[in-house]
Amino acid sequence: STATTPAMPWRNPATATQGMMWGQVKEARLGVGVDNATVAVAGRPTVQTDGNGYYVVTMIPATAAGTKYSMVVSKNGLGGQTFTNAIVLAGDIVRYDFMFDKPSLSLCLTSTNTVVVSWPSPTPTWNLLQSTNLGATNWSSPSETIISNATGKCIIVNPPLTTRFYRLRGS
Repeated sequence: STATTPAMPWRNPATATQGMMWGQVKEARLGVGVDNATVAVAGRPTVQTDGNGYYVVTMIPATAAGTKYSMVVSKNGLGGQTFTNAIVLAGDIVRYDFMFDKPSLSLCLTSTNTVVVSWPSPTPTWNLLQSTNLGATNWSSPSETIISNATGKCIIVNPPLTTRFYRLRGS
């Protein structure tokens, strides 16, 4: 016969006093999870990520309205990141993901009045996008040919008639 579901006061925001946090730590250029990174939530024991970069922090004191925590994620050779506004909700699970080594764009005006937009390589999971509106939701791939070598990628842009914005977007 069917058993009744037991009371779970730790899942009810009105009675719960703790929450959970989980997420993934990734290396941005290759898009892979970072194994054995350290995740420290203020006042809690540190945890390590698994082989796919996932972590879970349990039994974090919290209120139903949310309790703010500071987090530090670090890995030897990749540095560290601090996030000071993590909100944990009582009786709930929240997700916070982190990314190391995000590639950045560089722009350079040439003597022939063209612009070189460049970024480091390898970046197989990152795509260059452009828009004429910074707040646009539909960014598109630029029409210029991507020039690539072992250390970087770039496009050469002739002076446009309108303003253009560029960004790298991870897939």
